[in-house]
Amino acid sequence: MPKDSNKELLPILIIPGFMSSGLEIKESSTNPNWVNKRLWLNLGSLGLSAMYFGSAQRRSNKSSPVSRLDTGGMESEEEQQQANYKSGWLHHMMLNSTDLRSDPPGIKVRAIDGLEGVDYLTPGTFTNMVSYVFGPAIIALEKGGYNSTTTNLMASPYDWRLSPDELEKRDKYFTRTMGFVEKLYKDNQKPIILIGHSMGCKNAHYFLNFVERKRGRKWIDQHIHTYMPIGAPHLGAPKALRSTISGDKMSLDTFLNDEEALVLGRSFGSGPWLLPTDLPDGVPASCYIRPHGVLEVSFPNAVNTNPLVEKRETLNRPNRYQMQVIARGFHDDAEEKHMVRTPFHRIDADLGRDVVVFRDRMSFATHPKPLTGANLQFLLHEPGLAAAKKEKEKFNPLKCILCCLCFCFWPCVLVVRILKCLTCGIVRGATLAADAIVSTTGSGSTLAFSESIKVPKAVWKGQEVTIKVPMYHVDDYGAVERTLCCTYDVRPRTIDVFVKLKWHPFVNTKSFRRKCSSICQPSTNAPHLPVKRKGQDYHEFPGYDLMEREGLGYMLDFVKQAYDGDKLLPRSLSSVDPPPVNRVHAIYGINLPTEIGAIYKRQDTCLTENRLESLYTPDRRSHIDTKTGYSISAGVLMETPKTKQSVAKNRQVSGDGTVPYWSLQHCKTWDSRDRMVSVAELEKAEHRDILADNRFHAEVLRYSSQHAQMGTTYQYAEA
Repeated sequence: MPKDSNKELLPILIIPGFMSSGLEIKESSTNPNWVNKRLWLNLGSLGLSAMYFGSAQRRSNKSSPVSRLDTGGMESEEEQQQANYKSGWLHHMMLNSTDLRSDPPGIKVRAIDGLEGVDYLTPGTFTNMVSYVFGPAIIALEKGGYNSTTTNLMASPYDWRLSPDELEKRDKYFTRTMGFVEKLYKDNQKPIILIGHSMGCKNAHYFLNFVERKRGRKWIDQHIHTYMPIGAPHLGAPKALRSTISGDKMSLDTFLNDEEALVLGRSFGSGPWLLPTDLPDGVPASCYIRPHGVLEVSFPNAVNTNPLVEKRETLNRPNRYQMQVIARGFHDDAEEKHMVRTPFHRIDADLGRDVVVFRDRMSFATHPKPLTGANLQFLLHEPGLAAAKKEKEKFNPLKCILCCLCFCFWPCVLVVRILKCLTCGIVRGATLAADAIVSTTGSGSTLAFSESIKVPKAVWKGQEVTIKVPMYHVDDYGAVERTLCCTYDVRPRTIDVFVKLKWHPFVNTKSFRRKCSSICQPSTNAPHLPVKRKGQDYHEFPGYDLMEREGLGYMLDFVKQAYDGDKLLPRSLSSVDPPPVNRVHAIYGINLPTEIGAIYKRQDTCLTENRLESLYTPDRRSHIDTKTGYSISAGVLMETPKTKQSVAKNRQVSGDGTVPYWSLQHCKTWDSRDRMVSVAELEKAEHRDILADNRFHAEVLRYSSQHAQMGTTYQYAEA
C-alpha cells in the first residue's frame, strides 16, 4: 500500500485493550537493575529469556508458586537465578491483594506512553510478529496517509490492571486523555475518531461519560467525530468469569503454572470490568455446575513420627513430611480413585524432635448422595528416595532352620501365612503404586501408610467425626507374614494419626442477599441446554453464585466498592447504555467458535496457608449434542456459526473467538435519531488477529477518508 500523505483524514486516538499496553518499572526496591525496563512483556530484558523462550520449559512446568518458590532443588545456579527472576517478575506484576489497586511496597509500575506502548509488547526483529498489538495497524495507517511522528495519530496506553476509578485517581488517565484529544483537534482542526479495542472499548465508553460530566456534551460534539469500537465486549465476555475462577495464563503457558496464573489474575482490579451483568433474553446461562458433595479431611492433632524413625541416625531423620490421602468409591465408578497431598511441612521443634503439624484442609468432591463403599487411605511421605532410607536387617541362619522345621510339622501354618501374605501384598502394592507416582513428581517417598479406612456412616449423615488411623512403617507392614514363620515375629513400627471428617451435601439454592450487582445473570427465558456427563444433568447458576462458592467474597466486595460505587457505573451506564456521541462505527469478527460459558465441577483440593488453588474447574468430560448449535470443548461451552442468535432474529452466527456475538452486536441497539450506528462484520476475523487484518485497516482508512471529505458538517453516511 503506497503512502498517501495528501489524503484528507480524520485524526485517530487509539485506546488498547486488556494486556495490550506495555508496562515498565519506574521504581523497584527489590530489583534496582530492572528500573526503566519493560515489565510487560519483554521478559528477555529482565533475564528471563531462558525460562520463557524454551530452553528451560521443562523446569518451568514444575510447580513453583510465587508464594512458596523453592529453589533448593534446582539443578544449577542458572536455574536458581531464573527461578528468582520469575518470582521477582510476578511480584512486580501483581497488585496488592488487600486492595486490588496498589503496587507492592517499594515498587512502581506504569504504562509506557505513546504509540510505543501499544505497538508491540516484545519489540524486536524476531518477536514483533508474535507480540503485536496495534503495530501492524499503525504501519498500515501510515501507508494510508497517517503520520505518527506528527499529530494525526496518537495512542493513550494505560495500566490495564487497574479499575477505571483508580486509573483516574492514581494516573489522571482520563484527564490526560482529554488533553490528547484536544491536541489532535487543535493540530488538525478536525474532530477525531476514538478507536478502542477489546477492553479498550470499555475504557473509551467510560471516557466519553467522564468527559460529558466534566466538560459537557458540547465538548464531545466538537472534538469527537466517531467512536469506533473494535471487537468490543459491550456486555462483557463470559471468558472473564472462567479466568477468575480457574486462572488465565495470558499466553504464558510455558512460563506460568496454574497457581501463579490464578494468583496473578485475581490481583487485578480490572477483572470485574469484563464480567457480564445480566445476560440478554434467549442467551444460555454462562455457568453450569455438576451436583456434588464435599468431604472435608483435616488433621486436628500433631503427628509424632518418632516411632517410625527412632532407629535412624540424627542426620538421616526427615526434617519435613507430607501427608497424602487416597479416596476411592466417592463417585459412581467405584474403582475411580482421587489423590490429594499437602505440601511438605517442617517439624515443629517446639512440640518435639519428630513432631509435625498438618494445618491443611483437604476436600474431596463426592457423589451428591452418600455412597456406602467410600474409603480413604493415608500415606506419610518424607523427602528423598526410598532406597536411601530403607533399613536392612542382618541375616540370621538359626531363624531360617527353625522356619523349615515349622513348615514340616505344621503345614497349616504355611497356608495361613500365605493367605495373609497375599492380603498384605495387595495393600502394599497399592501403596507402592502411589509411591511411584509421588516419586515421579520429585516429592519424596512413602515412609508409612494406613490400610483402607471406610468412611463412617455418621459422616454421611452430616456429623463431624474424628477417627484414629493406624499407620504402618512401609518396611514393617506384614513383616510377620512375609517371613511365613510363626517363630520369626517382628513388632511393626506404627503411629496413630487422628483425622477429622465432615461431609457437606450439595446445595442447589441460589443466593438472594447479594453484595454487588449481577454477574452473568441468566434471563428468566434463558434456553436450557442439554449438558450431560454419563447421564447426569448439570445445574445452571449465575456467575455471582459460582464466585461466592469459590470463596471470592473479597472480589464481590471490590465490585461493589470500585464498580457499583463509581458514579459513572463502568458495568452498566458506561458499558451497556449508549455512549454520549453522535456516531458509532463498530468493527468486529464473526463466525468463530466463541466461549459463552463453562461447565464446572468441584475438584479435589488441599487448602493451605500461602497457597492458592481453585475449587471449581471446567469439567472436561461434559458434552452436548451439537444439533443444538453449541459445542463443548474441554468443559468450555462455545457458540458456533450454527448457533441461532435470538438477539439477531435467530440468525445463525457466532462471535470472534473471544467475545460472543450477543455482546459484540449490542451497539446496534444504540441506533437512534440522536445517534447513528453502523457496523462492519469481518468473516473469520479473530479477536486479536483483527488488528493485523488488512480488511480492518482498509475499513478504518475508508471510513476516515470518507467522513473527512464531507467537510465541517460531517453528515452521516451508512458504512
